[in-house]
Amino acid sequence: IVEEFGLETVDLYSQFEGHPEYYLEGVHPNAEGNDVIARCVLRHLGPCKNITVYLGANEGNDPALTQAARELGTWIGSSGHALVYGGSKCGLMGVLAESVLAAGGRVTGVEPRFFVDAGFVYDDIDELIVTENMEDRKAKMIELGDAFIAFPGGTGTLEEIAEVMSKVYLGHLDAPCILYDLNGYYEGLRAQLVRMTDKGLSHREQQDGIYFPDSLEGIKQILK
Repeated sequence: IVEEFGLETVDLYSQFEGHPEYYLEGVHPNAEGNDVIARCVLRHLGPCKNITVYLGANEGNDPALTQAARELGTWIGSSGHALVYGGSKCGLMGVLAESVLAAGGRVTGVEPRFFVDAGFVYDDIDELIVTENMEDRKAKMIELGDAFIAFPGGTGTLEEIAEVMSKVYLGHLDAPCILYDLNGYYEGLRAQLVRMTDKGLSHREQQDGIYFPDSLEGIKQILK
């Protein structure tokens, strides 16, 4: 790292600002002040992404959903990526955010004011952006995201990812649009896209940025 940046001593804050592809894995017990980076171990991760994840404020009745949300969050946090999500402490949203934080990742919540006033905010997240309404929330989550994942969720999740799908289809958004097809959850939607194409109402090449992986490993491959 010192050789790459041409430095004999490295200041953690001034020299590595703007280089989030490196993160601090461990600090030597004798490190002091600005010598921390020079005396620590760094891992190169590749460019990190803000991953916008849409999912519900309910946990559902399938334990596999909670486990998969926890695994997704752990991977986002431990891989150097950051989470953008709806800001709630409830249900699968809370499980995901908690898992990212526990793995050392950064979490940004975007929540409309009426949800904040109702007390749904996850207080431990790194940043909360409060919007005036749901439309502003959706726009901000798209603005912040480098990649988009719809976890199994309800009608709100479907509405949010549908807007991302439309922007990808129109060429207004150049980012992966991922529907996590856990245990076939989005199989029907995938079939509907094929039906649209078969009926001449959509074009397959304009759906190229839309993915339906059925596992976390599949998501990793898309975002690598």
